[in-house]
Amino acid sequence: MSDTTSYTSALLPIIVSVSKKAADALTPAAQKESCMNSSPSHEKVARPLAAIYVRQSRTDEDAGTHNISPDMQEQACRKLLDGYEVQVFSDLNRSGKETSKRSAYLEMLRLVDDGVITKVVAYELSRITRDVGDQADFFKRLAARGVEFVSAREHIDVSSPEGEFGAVILGGSNQLQRKQIQRRVRDAIERKRERGDSIGRLLPGLVRTEERDAQGRRTTGIAWDPTHVATIRELFAEYASGSHSFRSLAREMSRRGHALPRSVDAPPREAQSAEWTPEKVRGLLSNEKYTGAYAFRGRRYETTHAAIIDASTWSACVRIRMGAHKPLRVNRKNRNYLLSGILHCARCGTSCSGFLHRESGRKSANRTWPYYICATHRNLGREGCAQPYFRQPEIEAATLKFLQALMIPGLAEAVDAAIASYAGQERKSNRQTRRRSIDERLKRLADLFELGDRTKTEYVARRNDLLIERNQLEAQPAAASIALQRQRLESIVDDWSVMTDEEKKRVLQMIFSEIGADHTVNGLKIEFRPRPVWEPYVEAVLARQRQAQDTPVPVTTSERKTGLEPATLTLAR
Repeated sequence: MSDTTSYTSALLPIIVSVSKKAADALTPAAQKESCMNSSPSHEKVARPLAAIYVRQSRTDEDAGTHNISPDMQEQACRKLLDGYEVQVFSDLNRSGKETSKRSAYLEMLRLVDDGVITKVVAYELSRITRDVGDQADFFKRLAARGVEFVSAREHIDVSSPEGEFGAVILGGSNQLQRKQIQRRVRDAIERKRERGDSIGRLLPGLVRTEERDAQGRRTTGIAWDPTHVATIRELFAEYASGSHSFRSLAREMSRRGHALPRSVDAPPREAQSAEWTPEKVRGLLSNEKYTGAYAFRGRRYETTHAAIIDASTWSACVRIRMGAHKPLRVNRKNRNYLLSGILHCARCGTSCSGFLHRESGRKSANRTWPYYICATHRNLGREGCAQPYFRQPEIEAATLKFLQALMIPGLAEAVDAAIASYAGQERKSNRQTRRRSIDERLKRLADLFELGDRTKTEYVARRNDLLIERNQLEAQPAAASIALQRQRLESIVDDWSVMTDEEKKRVLQMIFSEIGADHTVNGLKIEFRPRPVWEPYVEAVLARQRQAQDTPVPVTTSERKTGLEPATLTLAR
């Protein structure tokens, strides 16, 4: 009996050990750990990290009723993230158009690329982006790391082909909505400009007024602050005298104790720096709205508030500002080409750029001369385009000669009459023909881009020019705007010798949309195509010249050889 008992006792530790191993194999890790420790465990188990992305275009009070607040977006996303560690990325007052300007969005993608974030949640797909291209890049970066995307309001599963197709459709709808909003905003702003309403902040010197009529109804308006008006007039008068620079005028206004005019809509932090500086003086002196009218994208607009600066004072200040610019240094290493961007080769149609060419030969060795060369010739040589180089002095002198040919002393009234006739009859009759021509050129331009004959930059720039031209077909040129163009052209020709190269270049880009050049048997042939705003004036001047002179003038109207462009203005030698 004792032997049996001792035998059993000897086997008991082995049986207990085997039973414990079997139990450990069937016990979960969390229960196993709690069984091994006599006291409860306080160690926290690591959870995966999820990102909540919040974006709102506007956070001001006016937009509060139209947008989902950031807090509501975050709360809706947190309901989908039980069991996750959450990190919120917020971009407020940021548009859905561009992702490169959103710091929180870029930081979130950096953590996605590093493998830190395992899930991204947004209230809507439109919070991520409203651009189809950016949306495709976003999903590619998430797929490369196996990161899941969840929309709190939309059922999007891009892991399947059907879900990916649905996301593309939804992204296209978001992009369409963004562009429609942009168009409505542009139209509303244009309408406000036409009415003369203030755009953005009020001008420094203007204040808001409030009145009540006989029925007690409140009406608001704007008016000039007399104190600021006197200061602004004194500022313009002092600068128009030509005895001050921006810096010296700022010191003088401070010495006289004048308060700096500032907009009543400016944030409070700007009031802390209410001292005269050269930058603030330049900002006041360069604001044409003080004259009661201003130019914007080739059009003139009148303001509802009265003018406090007369036209002569404004012109004097403009002339002094233009003369104060330091001219560019012209040498072999730094030379400015006035026609870069608007000069095109008449053979291949590509734009021309400037370069310094070293002449060959014993006498001209080690000497370089400035030329224009088309892009095809520069990249492919004569095999691509056999157009010879254009001498810079020759072609720029011809451009100045063309501007001088547009001056008709003593024929102002006749030009106005011709312009009125052109605007009322010829322009109206040719509008449909020109619109069809522009549509054909847009289609041809798209075909060239599809075939790879035009780069994306060239395609977008040319397409925008054509769209602007088509939109301006309905505009009827007024006699007042033509008179301003004539005065501006006279000032340009008179001041050409004292203008800087940058000023000349801006002037040429303002007047001409394209200048085509070609070496022909008879010499250099240059075709000038003015912008739509200037075309009525130029056409009227040419018509008057043809009537006033018996002999043909060097400026004529000709048709391009391609037949795709409307009549252009040509100066042939």
